[in-house]
Amino acid sequence: MRRLIVNADDFGFTAGINRGIVESHTRGIVTSCTLMANGRAFDDAVRLAKSFPRLSVGCHVVLIDGEPVLDAKQLPSLTSSSAQFRDGVMSFAVAQRTHEIGLRMALGAGTKQVLRLILEEGMLLASIGLVIGLIGSYFVGRTMKSVLYQITAIDPAAFGAVAPVLLVSALLACYIPARRATQVDPMVALRDE
Repeated sequence: MRRLIVNADDFGFTAGINRGIVESHTRGIVTSCTLMANGRAFDDAVRLAKSFPRLSVGCHVVLIDGEPVLDAKQLPSLTSSSAQFRDGVMSFAVAQRTHEIGLRMALGAGTKQVLRLILEEGMLLASIGLVIGLIGSYFVGRTMKSVLYQITAIDPAAFGAVAPVLLVSALLACYIPARRATQVDPMVALRDE
């Protein structure tokens, strides 16, 4: 007999997510979950996990949101000055290049040029990730084909719908730090170094 395991992420992120995971588990949809050790509702998740012993719980290492479990001073490259994990990969990459962006602007690069530079680099990374993800999804789908019931593992419509949504999300994730970078005062950026 084959068994499909449905895992829910972010157990411990918020009380609402915790309730949703437990409700899905009691209805027989979710069989396991991953616990966010640094989530705001971690204690609630631990209490619920003890109340539902049949819910399998794994650990989820989170490096993008919330407060680190360790002292922030032990993770200087991952945390901001407010002892929280940094905004995101693109924001961090742009922040690391503040000096370079300030120098480009001091040498005459315009706002549009800096914006285009950052957007192009971010979208290149997002496109590479999308292609790798689609190829991986195709092969995982083929592997899982035998355990799925009344749905196809490889759905061109789903792939076609997901790709533009991911690209638009990536564009927004790149645009916000890129826009912030264009507002850098070149003299301040150069003085900071």
